[in-house]
Amino acid sequence: MTTPASPTDPERHRRTYASTLHAPRLARADLASCLDAWGLGHGIDDLALVATELVTNSVTHTETAQVRVSLSRLGDSTVRLTVTDTSRKLPPSSPATADEDDVHGRGLLLVAALTSRWGAERLITGKRVWAELDITPKSRDQHSRPSP
Repeated sequence: MTTPASPTDPERHRRTYASTLHAPRLARADLASCLDAWGLGHGIDDLALVATELVTNSVTHTETAQVRVSLSRLGDSTVRLTVTDTSRKLPPSSPATADEDDVHGRGLLLVAALTSRWGAERLITGKRVWAELDITPKSRDQHSRPSP
């Protein structure tokens, strides 16, 4: 079950998703809408990959019933994605490399490569995994059409 988006202010978006295989797709769609509203829609590709990894980890590696996803704008060009669940087990702080034949094990390497920084912290009720991405705002000139 998902709850309606809860924009606590214009620079923050929160939503809770049922811990199902649909959660990553639903989160990506909501995050894309949020970035578009902030004029940062061109940054969705990296954010979508990071969100997919963090939400999928929560859904597949924990027994949590719900996953909370939050996106905050920290300034003109930085957003912070936060994924919260009820498991207190933290992901490894240094992602290990995966062998060429491994099907799993590359997700946190991808998160580390695409973000300016990321981390995790235990909460009383579970854990929070966060990642910060720098998305340069497009200038007004980039939005206008080229002259003939």
